Amino acid sequence: MCRNGKANVEVPTCVPSLAARLAEDRSESGYDFVTPHRLFPRSTDVLIMEPVMTRFCRALIAAVLIPWPALAAAGEAILTFRVGEDVHEYDREALAAMPAVTFRTTTIWTEGDQTFTGVPLAHFLAVVDVAEGMIEARAINDYAVQIPVSDAVEDGPIIAYRRNGEDMSVRDKGPLWIVYPFDSKQEYQSEVIYSRSIWQLDRLSVLP
Repeated sequence: MCRNGKANVEVPTCVPSLAARLAEDRSESGYDFVTPHRLFPRSTDVLIMEPVMTRFCRALIAAVLIPWPALAAAGEAILTFRVGEDVHEYDREALAAMPAVTFRTTTIWTEGDQTFTGVPLAHFLAVVDVAEGMIEARAINDYAVQIPVSDAVEDGPIIAYRRNGEDMSVRDKGPLWIVYPFDSKQEYQSEVIYSRSIWQLDRLSVLP
């Protein structure tokens, strides 16, 4: 399912958004669970580690008790792709119907070899005839990175929707994760590339 325009979905005001819950947990704990380059607590947190850890434990317990969505419901858009004034939304089935690439690689965030399946980033850009410039990738908590169109090459990054044969939930860095074949090239093993490997992706935009 691919449809133009923004989805008109009413969300009860009493239910916090997933992005809000992530932001609240992050501010409560002093840890960032989504941003790829934030792997350690902020230095200022060391001075108040005991109360921070207490709040972290409370946040962790709350995260277990709050029923987070495991996977998007069938037909629910998980990726918005904006090109100028045109907005396209894709659900999981629409992405799975596109040309797919599967590769094995290690990552700095997981243990052992991982198998990722997804749509080549180059495919999206080829469809809209974008050959240069930058794209913005944004996660559900509004963390955003800019990726050069020149990165979107054959055997390059993919928009992964499956890891080790399973659809990825939000807890598992899903539903979408831009993954580079890190083990295939030395140039993919750099802080710059790691910072572009945004998970919990839900929006792509071609920058003017």
